[in-house]
Amino acid sequence: MVTKELLAAVLFACGMYGARASGQVWVDVRDLHGQRPAWVEEKYWEGQRVWVGPVYRVVCERVWHEAVVKTVCETVWVPAKFGWREVVTYYACGCPIVRRAWVCISAGRFETIRREVVVRPGWWETVERREMVAEGHYETVGGGGGSPVASASVSGGAYTRGW
Repeated sequence: MVTKELLAAVLFACGMYGARASGQVWVDVRDLHGQRPAWVEEKYWEGQRVWVGPVYRVVCERVWHEAVVKTVCETVWVPAKFGWREVVTYYACGCPIVRRAWVCISAGRFETIRREVVVRPGWWETVERREMVAEGHYETVGGGGGSPVASASVSGGAYTRGW
């Protein structure tokens, strides 16, 4: 947006108020909205530096999650075990006597039983993550060719200028 002060400075610099004057005019580039003023030659116009943000892409991956299990311990009573067994005894004379008797094979006891309970089964999950494609950088918008020295080049052994 051109203000009255800016217009007055330009008219004064151009000599509209009588005697010719020389000087510098300072203009805020943001007020020009990327447009080159007519009184500035294109080779001196640098344009405006604009920040271009980084570019990302979304990458989707399938990830396997193991099942969630819980170990449960229970104490249970195991009853005694009884059964028939052949019991050998001897007489005083040394003769064996074989007889069957009802005996305790294993005594009753408590046992701890461990088992795994599935709290949540295994599952696939699609995970999205951002991956940078291009880094953020500054670009010059609306500029001309720049200074002639900057655009000079050497081609085929001969020196050529860019203006």
